[in-house]
Amino acid sequence: MDLNYLKIPHIDESENEFIERLAPKILEYQKPFVLSHNTISQGCRRDSQKFLTSLKKFDLWALKMYDASAKLSSGVLNGNVNRYGDFDQCLDVVADGSDFQGQYCLAYIQPTVTSDLKYLNFLRTLVLSFESYKSDFDDERHVVPKTSQMNFAFCIPSTCSNKELELVLGENLQNFFNNTGLRMDVRVEPEMCQTKTNENYSTGTKLSLLLFGFIIFISIYAAFYDRADRPNKNEWLTSFSLSKNWKDLVSTKASNDIASAHGIRFLHTVMLIISHKCMEIDFNPMPNRNDLASISKSSMTVTVRASYLYTDTFIMLSSMLVTYSFIGRLNRGQKINVWKEIATRYFRVVPPMAALILFGTFILPILGSGPQWPLLITNQSQLCKVTWWRNFFMIHNWFGFENICMTHTHHIGTDFELFLTAPFLVILLHKYPKKTSWGIFIAALLSTVARYYITYARNMTVYVLFGLDISKLYEIASYMYILPFYRFTVYAIGIFLGYLLRKHQNIKLTDFQLTCGWVISTALFIGTIVTTAIMSRYDYTFNAIDGANFAALAPIPWCLFFGWIIYTSHLGYKNFFTQIFEWRIFLITTKLSYGIYLVQFAVFHYNIATVRNTIHFDFVKTIINTNEIFCIILAATVITLFFDSPFGNLKKMIFDTKREPQKPEVIAKKEPNIDVNSNELSDHKKIE
Repeated sequence: MDLNYLKIPHIDESENEFIERLAPKILEYQKPFVLSHNTISQGCRRDSQKFLTSLKKFDLWALKMYDASAKLSSGVLNGNVNRYGDFDQCLDVVADGSDFQGQYCLAYIQPTVTSDLKYLNFLRTLVLSFESYKSDFDDERHVVPKTSQMNFAFCIPSTCSNKELELVLGENLQNFFNNTGLRMDVRVEPEMCQTKTNENYSTGTKLSLLLFGFIIFISIYAAFYDRADRPNKNEWLTSFSLSKNWKDLVSTKASNDIASAHGIRFLHTVMLIISHKCMEIDFNPMPNRNDLASISKSSMTVTVRASYLYTDTFIMLSSMLVTYSFIGRLNRGQKINVWKEIATRYFRVVPPMAALILFGTFILPILGSGPQWPLLITNQSQLCKVTWWRNFFMIHNWFGFENICMTHTHHIGTDFELFLTAPFLVILLHKYPKKTSWGIFIAALLSTVARYYITYARNMTVYVLFGLDISKLYEIASYMYILPFYRFTVYAIGIFLGYLLRKHQNIKLTDFQLTCGWVISTALFIGTIVTTAIMSRYDYTFNAIDGANFAALAPIPWCLFFGWIIYTSHLGYKNFFTQIFEWRIFLITTKLSYGIYLVQFAVFHYNIATVRNTIHFDFVKTIINTNEIFCIILAATVITLFFDSPFGNLKKMIFDTKREPQKPEVIAKKEPNIDVNSNELSDHKKIE
């Protein structure tokens, strides 16, 4: 709060007497933290002593500095241990007559019971809210929250370093808890100490702002140009027309495509967002964190812990649509230009991702501040400045999960690398269906066996267990989850499904066959959920066989269930489920799905990084946060209108050249053809 406009009364002699009596009582009740140690720098020791001297005099700047540091409060046994103090008040502190200012540092404190004391261990468990994600100081922290540490804020002189705070705080806690059976380890990362600075925009920020400004300007200008009544309009310019792209976005005109795929994509997009949101919640300081833990350790959370399955469905949909499109062209006697298809896919996928990287690297870091801003925003920006080129070469998923610029974009790399095999496999499948089918089946089987082996051998699980070690989560992500070969099984399911939809689209199923198909596929689906639910419990003891079974086998029945829905729906066998998934409104959500996928973590992390105070946990209000949902949809709409749609239009102009002459015997056969090179995550497949 700016107090410059207020006239602060001067402390006269009569008041000074009362302050001398009051100050010791207050400071004894809640002792101030002062950096005093023989090994700290002279400047830090001098300014810390000045702070203490001024505090005893009740100087306003010292009082604000003292007040801004975190204090213990009630609710510790309910998980209320992450204390942020007053971030803004600390940064506003400027010491009178000195050259230092307030520095806000967020320290990580990790409690450990040093002996086999069951009751103390129980209390530690309550304080840490059962440790949803077990961690150590050296574990990566930028995506998954660490729940084995407490976050505690200190407002210290800017002349003190993070290491000096770590040293003094660690020694104080060691002396305090000596011979108690408790040990408090301390870590203060350099980036988690912040001061108020007036930094100039970097060159990268200025160029990014200019680029985004130009895209916005050209899109608005193109909208007016497109609406003007003039002949022979420039198609390059109208590709950016905001009005044209908006009409395309909100259009629910049904096309003769695989309609149920839109609803299935929407369902999995929603579930993936909920899964990510549930994981990110633990970054927030909460006075009732144990309420979150009581829900998190329930078997009902299987639907959010099995997020691995949702990305598998996206992979299956991707290969299904690729195969369906390519087989359609081959049936009409057209050739598949492999290099053109790869270039087209790259051109469609990269621009929206590049926009996200530019925004997250150079613009988002200047849009806010907060206790966890360096952790969630600045660190990601610094990582992207070094590794952005990997994303553009589509190899970013090969350098470890923790080293990916915009971590969630690993799926784009995985899907693109799997796509590189699709043209060759589909061409061979069209020419030599039996031999190629066996080859694809064997490759899928090897992929399944490899998933089982690596998860079992490394004692890992891709299922997000309650109390899972973060190091194990990153390990399974780096060694299996983000690598294309281990995801080929579901990609093969999509290839076979797309082939069946083309080659056997006139097949007639009997009532008995339909009933058997629904019973078997539904049983497989329910069986996947039920057999996995036991792994969600708090008292579950991890078994490597369970982890390997889930990683290797669970995606198969899951994708077969949704594949059956798509297959029967496309053949014309309608029921309650298929009619829901074919609802035309899902045409709009499909067009937004790639944008939603890209922007969700930027919105989550911005909201978390700007939190200053504890947030009371309420499941419905926290998960269904209408403001956050609106921001995600708005940001997804922006990236779709200004990048996804325009570059999709340009892609058609550049790559969709005149079709190859059709064979006489298939000219009369009119079959729909999907634009396969729309991104499969955002894919608003239009039939050509």
